[in-house]
Amino acid sequence: LLINGGMMSPSQAEEGATAPNPLDASSPCERCHQRALAKVPLKGSMLAIIWDAEVCFVCLRCGWASTDATGQRAELLEGEKILEVATTFLLRPGDGDMLQRSVARVLRVESNCCSVAVAQAKGRAESRVATMSFALSTVTTAAAATVVKRNSRGASLEEREERSRPFASDQNWITNGLADTGLDLHFDKMRIYSVELAIQELDDKRMLRLRQEVSPIVMWLEVVYLLSPQFSLIRWNRALAEVFGTVTLTAAVLMRMNINRLREVVGAGPIP
Repeated sequence: LLINGGMMSPSQAEEGATAPNPLDASSPCERCHQRALAKVPLKGSMLAIIWDAEVCFVCLRCGWASTDATGQRAELLEGEKILEVATTFLLRPGDGDMLQRSVARVLRVESNCCSVAVAQAKGRAESRVATMSFALSTVTTAAAATVVKRNSRGASLEEREERSRPFASDQNWITNGLADTGLDLHFDKMRIYSVELAIQELDDKRMLRLRQEVSPIVMWLEVVYLLSPQFSLIRWNRALAEVFGTVTLTAAVLMRMNINRLREVVGAGPIP
């Protein structure tokens, strides 16, 4: 699911017109043949080093991606044109927190840039389908604050909305989204960490700095690569060194451990 921030001209806004979708002018996708091809800048990402490319072409319908799209017409997506990218995983019950922490630690982004929620229907067995959302930190914080404020008024989602918005009723996501912002205390949603988890978080912060303002679609592309059979730990560590300057032995060991946890929790198997 891709949420696009389209722009309208002043005349279109006054007339109440709908802005034309710029993706309609793109070339058909090689896989699904839909006109939804976008060009995504890779600057500052690990994939820019691994793929030796400045941009990547992605189909926003089926997820096809390639760095070689000679002659293809595609809409350039940069800045805040994409606010969120969502995908789904099959997880064992209770593994949502591990998935969220592992992804954030491996991608070197704020924890609320990668959110996991499981929609639980009343009267049914515990669901194993988890929805993961990649978003800018500011977007997640704003969404979580809006949801918790609405919930505090006693308002509830309709049954149809509950099925399509798994994050709205997931307290863990709300708590993570508001963590370290001050809003967690304002809404009395402060999370209590175990000593072990607190030590892990401190070690992670000392390992490598965090990246800022990473595009949601770039985060999604990096996770797809991390879980693919083509993943190479050597190339990933080399890319880390290019992006962050230096990677210590301790950082490399922790990174390998977190990648193995990520691959294990989604059933992708150990690092090839």
